[in-house]
Amino acid sequence: MLTGKDDLEHESETLEDFTLNAPLYMKEILNRFPVVSFNNRATNETKKQQTNELLKIIADQNNGHLSNEMYNSIEEILLRAEDESV
Repeated sequence: MLTGKDDLEHESETLEDFTLNAPLYMKEILNRFPVVSFNNRATNETKKQQTNELLKIIADQNNGHLSNEMYNSIEEILLRAEDESV
């Protein structure tokens, strides 16, 4: 889940543009897992749609649970990126 879709829209940038300019570790995470972006300034109706989209993604993954394996994969990517930046 990414927040700040409204900031991207304000800058006339798409999620795809953001992904192209993202650090390597973030690209790896974004390519490995489904992504939903949230517009923080959206109407209540749009916020409900965004939330439903996120809940559908979670439901489609591992019978509705974010698994330890998924969490550990993301943690591993972040730790590796941290090590590389030192």
